[in-house]
Amino acid sequence: KTALYAHYRVCLVAENSIAPWYVTEKLLHAFAAGCVPVYYGTADVRAFLPTPRAAVLVLEHASVESLMGELRALARARE
Repeated sequence: KTALYAHYRVCLVAENSIAPWYVTEKLLHAFAAGCVPVYYGTADVRAFLPTPRAAVLVLEHASVESLMGELRALARARE
């Protein structure tokens, strides 16, 4: 999985649950590959992030448009 992720700037990390403190190895695979995780899961994931902006947190966005705006800004910043 890590070798596949390494080909991309971002990757989708979807947890099986959004229960409090439920964070799996999926997040670590993204970091190990050097890509930014687009994370769908618990808000408690912040405790595991190396920096506050290390991941795009899907559930922090009120709309798909808001999420897409952050992803576009991320793409522009990394060009």
